[in-house]
Amino acid sequence: MLQIVLLYVPETPPLTRINCTTAINVVRPPYDTMFDNLTFQVPQTAVAAYHKQPALPKWVSGIDVPPPLDAASEFIMNMESDESRQRSYRNIISNLHCIYEHS
Repeated sequence: MLQIVLLYVPETPPLTRINCTTAINVVRPPYDTMFDNLTFQVPQTAVAAYHKQPALPKWVSGIDVPPPLDAASEFIMNMESDESRQRSYRNIISNLHCIYEHS
């Protein structure tokens, strides 16, 4: 389940807050393209959960309507080929690499 956390940023005017889920997807050069060659797969535990009968409840799976069992494989392939999902994961890794290099 995704939890949104508000973070106070000291360089901004008082009481200004940013959404961390947006902030982590903002990556500066050269880190923004450093991991473009990576492709992230859906974890095996998630694959097993999508193929589970009966399906997990929506509060566990994070999706409103779980795919039918016969469409689970196609659903997983669509998740893996979703470019915005891939970009999001690449940006997270890029941010972690930037923090590691500068710590």
